Amino acid sequence: MKDCVERNIAIEHEYSSSSHLFRCLRSPSGDPIASLVATISLISTSSRLEDIARLFRDINKALKDVTSSQAAQLLRPLQKLTIFPIVNHSQGRTYDRLSSIDDKSWFIADRSQHQESFRAKLPLLALSVGDVTASNNLLRVLRLDERLLSKLATCRTHPMGRLKTHWTWTSSLRAKTPFFKA
Repeated sequence: MKDCVERNIAIEHEYSSSSHLFRCLRSPSGDPIASLVATISLISTSSRLEDIARLFRDINKALKDVTSSQAAQLLRPLQKLTIFPIVNHSQGRTYDRLSSIDDKSWFIADRSQHQESFRAKLPLLALSVGDVTASNNLLRVLRLDERLLSKLATCRTHPMGRLKTHWTWTSSLRAKTPFFKA
């Protein structure tokens, strides 16, 4: 199991019928989070984005059975590690660098419109919107939910160009107002 952890091989996914056995071997004490934290601490610049996203999803699933205070204590070793894949440019689904929680320069795009709008303008967590949603407990416990762009960004629209009233359509809409329900 030590070789599998060091090589970042999720053997329980390969042999799903024996996944319980492999989880027990990975964490003999019965604490599934400790083994996942150990695996996450092995993330390096050579780690694939898909593997990092899978590890974040796995630890998120394990956090569902733990209270918030216990989770914060169990995830304390992750506080100083550079494990978060950050993308600065708009090319592909890879990442440019790994960053830590202490680096306050990056943000999390938790909606697709935020990912499209802010990519190449701000350093963003390189995970897809689905992976961010699937890692919400992990982000909350690590207090990264305050970096979610849905909480930070505001949207303002301003009409541009020449404005002209279309009287036929306006009167048609006014005639339908009794049928609108709030």
